[in-house]
Amino acid sequence: MKVLFITRDLIQNAGWGRTSYETIRAIEMDKTITASVAVEKIGGKEGEVEKIIQILPSKSVWNIFKNIATVWKVRKQYDVFHAMDLWPYGFYAWIASWGNSKSKYVINGIGTYSVAPLDKKFFGSIAQYIYKNAHAIPCISEFTKQEIDKRIPDARTSVVLQGFTPMHSDGQYQSFLAEKGITEADYPVVITVGEAKPRKGHLYTAQAVSMLKEKYP
Repeated sequence: MKVLFITRDLIQNAGWGRTSYETIRAIEMDKTITASVAVEKIGGKEGEVEKIIQILPSKSVWNIFKNIATVWKVRKQYDVFHAMDLWPYGFYAWIASWGNSKSKYVINGIGTYSVAPLDKKFFGSIAQYIYKNAHAIPCISEFTKQEIDKRIPDARTSVVLQGFTPMHSDGQYQSFLAEKGITEADYPVVITVGEAKPRKGHLYTAQAVSMLKEKYP
């Protein structure tokens, strides 16, 4: 099976690139799958992917039309188009699937921009149609799934949690705790990662910790 991922970049020092890279790496563990990727920015781990297709930053209507032409040219080479968010990558994946009756498209529900376009006056109806016809919509959280389901009840959503790498042995786990200086006396430990902006939800984490401290001082 040949899959074309469509995303912004594979650069490791930010959430978008890391999420994209780890998703591709995990899927490539299935040796029957060959992954290619269409990216706007070069400068990450593109060398680990079989084929790279350069697309333009979606900052203008002209660039969007050029990107549509780019994915349209390669549409018959792939069985699945996997977009790492609804806009604009899900839009490209949807159009690419037109030219190949056997192909499917998948859209990751990552967060803000997986939901916000659904409420736009003009594009909202198109976005809802794109989701409705997607083969699968793996969502990063139950909250994102619920927000999509509210707007498109028959969308093929599911929750696939990301960012969890299991420890393969008890020794590896203990080594990790020692490296971070965490002992059992410190339990429970809460970690939140992300930029300090309202949509990242740190306020909710702080409020939850405040409530938990009543039971776990």
